[in-house]
Amino acid sequence: MTGSTLERKKKVTPEQEQAIAELKEMFPDGSFIVSNRGRYWGFLPPPGANPLRIDADADTPEELSEKLRAALRQVS
Repeated sequence: MTGSTLERKKKVTPEQEQAIAELKEMFPDGSFIVSNRGRYWGFLPPPGANPLRIDADADTPEELSEKLRAALRQVS
C-alpha cells in the first residue's frame, strides 16, 4: 500500500529506545510510545479501585516521568 501510514512511520532513534526502556523500568505496567513528532506518551493502568487509566504526554522522557508520578500521587 503506497503512501500508507505504516510506510510513513518515523523510525525510533536509539536514544528514544533507551528512554522508553528506562520508563518501562520505572513504570513496569505502563505502555510508552514516541510520536512521529518526537513527543513521548505514557499510559498506566488504573491504580487500585480507580477506573480511569492515566495518560500523559511530554516533550522529554524526564518530563513524562514527572507527569506520571504526579498523576499517581493524586490518585493514591
